[in-house]
Amino acid sequence: MFQGGRFRARGAIDWRRLALTLTAVLGVLAFGTVSTVGVLVYLGVQKVDRISIAGLGEVGDQVRIPNGEERNASRGAGIDEVTDVRNVLLVGTDSREGLTDEQLLRLGTEDEGTNLTDTIMLFQLDPKADHATVLSFPRDLLVTYCDGSKGRINKAYQTGQDTSFGGPGCLVRTIQDLTTIPIDHYVEVDFAGFIDAVDAVGGVTFYVDEPLTDRYAGLDVDPGCVTFDGAKALGFVRARHLGDDDFGRIARQQRFLRELVSESTSLDTLTNPARIVSLVNAVAGSITTDDQLSTGDMVELAYSFRELSNAGLDTRTVPGQPGMWGDAAVVFLDDAESARLFSDFRLGLLGGQPAGQPAAPPVSEPAPLTPAEVPALLVLNGAGVKGLASVGSEALTARGFAVSRTDNAPDFGLGRTEVLYAPDRRGEAELVAAAIPGAALVPAAASSPLTVVLGEDFDPARMPPPPPPPVATPAVATPDADVAAEGAGSSEPAPEPTYAGATVSAVSC
Repeated sequence: MFQGGRFRARGAIDWRRLALTLTAVLGVLAFGTVSTVGVLVYLGVQKVDRISIAGLGEVGDQVRIPNGEERNASRGAGIDEVTDVRNVLLVGTDSREGLTDEQLLRLGTEDEGTNLTDTIMLFQLDPKADHATVLSFPRDLLVTYCDGSKGRINKAYQTGQDTSFGGPGCLVRTIQDLTTIPIDHYVEVDFAGFIDAVDAVGGVTFYVDEPLTDRYAGLDVDPGCVTFDGAKALGFVRARHLGDDDFGRIARQQRFLRELVSESTSLDTLTNPARIVSLVNAVAGSITTDDQLSTGDMVELAYSFRELSNAGLDTRTVPGQPGMWGDAAVVFLDDAESARLFSDFRLGLLGGQPAGQPAAPPVSEPAPLTPAEVPALLVLNGAGVKGLASVGSEALTARGFAVSRTDNAPDFGLGRTEVLYAPDRRGEAELVAAAIPGAALVPAAASSPLTVVLGEDFDPARMPPPPPPPVATPAVATPDADVAAEGAGSSEPAPEPTYAGATVSAVSC
């Protein structure tokens, strides 16, 4: 649990900048952009729906509780500044409620959604560093849901509606189980909220260097400086027929986020009270949050991020590879890369320094953990499949892990493979889990050995290939050898392929 204090801010407050800052920080990133929770709060428009979501902040046996008590939101010139880090899950559903027939026609869609989450982004808000990290999830990512079934992550919300978790609760639980990242708050918006929010700020103008046409998304723009109104913007961030894939769609969403942050904090918007009021009235009824995200929290988060700009945004994407799962096209998680990314996100390392700390000089990171450094594993057959423990032991040994012994688990019928670890063996457990696609991390007693319980999902063919045998080569000292070694194992974003409409152009509009 992050511990946070706060202090009384001094001096006059620029209320318009405060309102628009919250638009850019905590408003809903529904389909690749931000809406306006905090503006609604500040202006006293109490139309935001709040729902109870069980399981927020629960990862394994750990529960994180942010400083979320209700506070007075109207304190004149004094607003408390938030200093603790918050993880906020921002989702956009495909609900068409509130759209006119004309809008539906323009979007190339029908009047009913399917309770799917078109966009899923996890924000880490670090007010001390004036930094926000955005982690985007491919909508086709193959995951295990809250009820133990499997499918695309964008269906977790729909699946949860038939369980005790509820739609939002199932999505929260699914992501927390997948990433081991505690989620403090949940914010949701629908199509109508996104469209109205973009229209209320007067649209977003930026340069695109190629034609973009997708009739299924109602998108048809020519190269050049384009002003994206709400409907056109929705087509831009939802388009799935531009010759790319799920990752191209995410890249466009992340670009639009940056462009909207610039637009929302521009002088033209900040000095236009009518736009702010219009923004509030337009989207107030389209937002849902968890009931722990209080009025006081929203205002204080807005004030704490009043200086946020594009430079303070770090956008990342959960890594994976497209493939087929039965008859369904899905994205398979890249277990090794994602384990590193999730760990760095959880520890707040993606911004260049630990979460909650001001920027510090860069330091050399320790060498990454290797399988040879992991204590010998106990491998158990939890599925009841004859010889499974031996097969798993051979597969792990081939990948550099040591195995102390194999045996049957006390009970059979385990569906998902588990890696059981003592509190001081978390890092080693993550490395083992990264080698077994779909494995879950399960905390165990302090005296427990590092244990792999193989479930019915275990398939050695899906494991990363074993490393090639070492080739003896003479060591040659070079001036850059130490420099090259630094950063090995870091989760710096890899260069992105060029996706349609996602490239940020040097041309200014």
